[in-house]
Amino acid sequence: MSGVTDTNEAEAEPRLHPSITPTQVRIGDMAVELLQRGEEVHFFPKGHSMSPLIREFEEVLTRGCAPSELQVGEVVVMYQNNGNIVIHRLTRVVRRRDGLEIWTKGDGGIRWDNPSPLSACVGRAVTVKKPEQQLDLVSPYWRGAGYLAAQISLLQTLLLRVPGFGAYLLPEERNLCQRFWLHAAKLPFRGFIHVCLFVDRLRQRFGKTTTRN
Repeated sequence: MSGVTDTNEAEAEPRLHPSITPTQVRIGDMAVELLQRGEEVHFFPKGHSMSPLIREFEEVLTRGCAPSELQVGEVVVMYQNNGNIVIHRLTRVVRRRDGLEIWTKGDGGIRWDNPSPLSACVGRAVTVKKPEQQLDLVSPYWRGAGYLAAQISLLQTLLLRVPGFGAYLLPEERNLCQRFWLHAAKLPFRGFIHVCLFVDRLRQRFGKTTTRN
């Protein structure tokens, strides 16, 4: 899920990936600088890679932190080599000879991102403002749910490795049965997130009722 803002900046010299406009690069650099200083940045992500937890253009409050503070299951802010800012879930941390490597994935997709160095993470998502509720992603509830979600992602990967139904076939190479299996493999994960959202909504309503009483 890539982050976008509605800020209009003066154009800079083109650099990085050809598909990234100078204005996007400037905004991305500015956002990363703010996060690295420990400040908060509001994003309105474009795309559906983190659905249903974060839907397109819902407001996401992010906060800078040291990469070493991040935990598996958190929703992190990553600055990619092509200049894109991506908000995805941290699913695994692997120790390599040259340092720590992280694996991330969007909740709504089936493909994992390319492994990246831990330093690519520049912050974490702390709040999601949805029309019907507000999610506190750094609360114990969502930290626990996020950790379980990361483990379910591994189950999803195993399902996609069933012979003949791999997720890495090109779309034009997939038959109807394979396409059905790819969608079915998403159900355990998406179902878990929907349950977490529903339970959190009940928690918030029950908490408000208790407070009033």
